[in-house]
Amino acid sequence: MISNWRHAFLCLACWGPALLLAEPVGSVFDLTGDVKIAPGGGAPAPAAKSGGVNEGDRITTGDKPSFVQINFNDNSIVKLGPNSDLTVTTKSPKLKKTGVLFKKEKLINTTELDLAVGDALIQVEGFKKKSSSFEVRTPTAVAGVRGTLFRRQFTPPVAEAPAQDACTCYRGRVEYYARDVERPKVEIVRQGSESGTQGQGNDVRPPAPLPPERREEYREQFDGGITPPPAPPPGGGGRGEGGREPGEGGREPGEGGREPGEGGPERGAENPMRREQIRQDINRDFIEDARRETTNQAAPTIQGGPVPLPGAGELPRPPEPPANP
Repeated sequence: MISNWRHAFLCLACWGPALLLAEPVGSVFDLTGDVKIAPGGGAPAPAAKSGGVNEGDRITTGDKPSFVQINFNDNSIVKLGPNSDLTVTTKSPKLKKTGVLFKKEKLINTTELDLAVGDALIQVEGFKKKSSSFEVRTPTAVAGVRGTLFRRQFTPPVAEAPAQDACTCYRGRVEYYARDVERPKVEIVRQGSESGTQGQGNDVRPPAPLPPERREEYREQFDGGITPPPAPPPGGGGRGEGGREPGEGGREPGEGGREPGEGGPERGAENPMRREQIRQDINRDFIEDARRETTNQAAPTIQGGPVPLPGAGELPRPPEPPANP
């Protein structure tokens, strides 16, 4: 009893603000043709660009060329093809049992999408297995995502033809297994392969590689594939703006105090070869200064005539450092 109250309090703490504010879990990014959204249990209404999508919404598309792309707040994207029916069943934290030997309940960011019929292209980025769960379910099979770009197709049974379910992976990998099977075999559908199942209660087939001509087919069948969201506006910290481009922000040698002898301690002073070069530079500067001074001053005179100025080979040497007492 105490455990149930603890779970209820934890759920209220996590979901309470979201329930009160009723924030959408995503929005319509793009659409064409006949697209409708029915709020949980409500009547369908035409969808509009930038319109919100909430947990429990049912999204449907009409005949070709109808399609819709939903961008969720967690950066996952779903693009529905023509004659499709998808419900956003769960898009929130959910208590799930985790662990191998010792099962314990833990709040997991859970996504459960139910494709009743049609064709869906899904992209999931930045997936964290330990803290997230992302599943796309049909009446006959479940695809658990592990960060990927993949496609789910489902055709209900018609007359004597059984239901057809397919899972195609274009990038990453997908854990794919059948529903209504006592001990389903989980197949890992990797990049460039596909699997499927036929009818109800049958295990999925082992994955098979896609022929080369089919590896980009989704682009044509989904109006170019997933449309990436617009890039954020450039900020003040980008390279080339805000003084970060070399030569503008004090990073170019000789401008920002990095050149030896201008901006502080010499960076290479600990190198013996560099120390010798510095000593030679100091001597050269001393000799040049002495030459300029002797050239500019007037020649002194004493009894017996002017005293000749010292030549280039007679310049005074730099002062020696004082000896230790």
